Amino acid sequence: MNKNRPYLLVFMVLATVTWYVWKNQNSGTLDPIDTNFAIEDTASVVRIFIADRKGQRLTLDRKKGGPWRMGSGQTPRPDAVFTMLQTLRRWEVKTPVPRPAVQNVFKILATTSVKVEVTMADGSGQVYYVGSGTPDMRGTYAMKEGSKLPYILHLPGWEGYLSTRFFANEEEMRERVLLRLQPSNLERLVVEYPAEPENSYELRILPTGTFELRDLAGTNLPCNQRAAATLFAGFAFLPVEGFENMQPMRDSVPGRVPEKMRLKLWEKGGKLHFISVYPKSQLNQLDVVLLNVAPDIDRDYFYHHGMNEFGVLQKRAIPWFYATKPQLREEGGGP
Repeated sequence: MNKNRPYLLVFMVLATVTWYVWKNQNSGTLDPIDTNFAIEDTASVVRIFIADRKGQRLTLDRKKGGPWRMGSGQTPRPDAVFTMLQTLRRWEVKTPVPRPAVQNVFKILATTSVKVEVTMADGSGQVYYVGSGTPDMRGTYAMKEGSKLPYILHLPGWEGYLSTRFFANEEEMRERVLLRLQPSNLERLVVEYPAEPENSYELRILPTGTFELRDLAGTNLPCNQRAAATLFAGFAFLPVEGFENMQPMRDSVPGRVPEKMRLKLWEKGGKLHFISVYPKSQLNQLDVVLLNVAPDIDRDYFYHHGMNEFGVLQKRAIPWFYATKPQLREEGGGP
């Protein structure tokens, strides 16, 4: 609350002055400076800073024409950045806020709006305060820094509110990819299924470029080369449904849920990726009630030990990841 106090004071002073100006204006003409929200040349946007009333901060930077990076160094979701830039390019004023509602809208912006700072390659910029949707959900309250009045904005040809397009949660913004590895740089994979040891295996790439399959006792098995190649190729892009490092039960999952799968992947040079997988379908009733997390047979939790990343996998999106020893064996290769 203390962090937000300066914003509240600024908005309340601004609201009082603006109300006085509005009340005493005789002309209904809209100020073009106040109402020109769109940024036509979004290709020249090099920085976007977003701050919300919860204290969350998000910075996106790039060199003109280059890739976007978050302030934390992570890659942002391309879809989220594209949507944000498209909104900045296309949004426009639908109508002024009705005079009786101006004071109330100022209060809404003072308490719930998201601050969006946009910087261009030439150093110029714009600051917006984006609030909640209108009661009919067909517009969004917003105003530019320095403007006299708030307005109702929309995207022509699209119905809905725009506030959800600007968010400051870094975990929600980051690209939903856990691993991007070069398959040619991989060396060895060991997968254990604690409850199903018959499905566990070890897979190696030999100097000849072929694959060698073994059980965990070290016995060589006939290997389906195509299936093994598909498995290793998958690690070039391992998507996740989402990262949940702020999830309250992140640290308790290993103790509450039995480990379903244990994956160890080595790159050439010895770098290890160690991932534990926990079935989301086996959450107990206490977790469901206290944490409001529902069991799900189509999803699993994962934890990457080296990267200290926790999140959710969608099984249908990465069936190759769940390969078992029988699936990697050459057909007709014996028991």
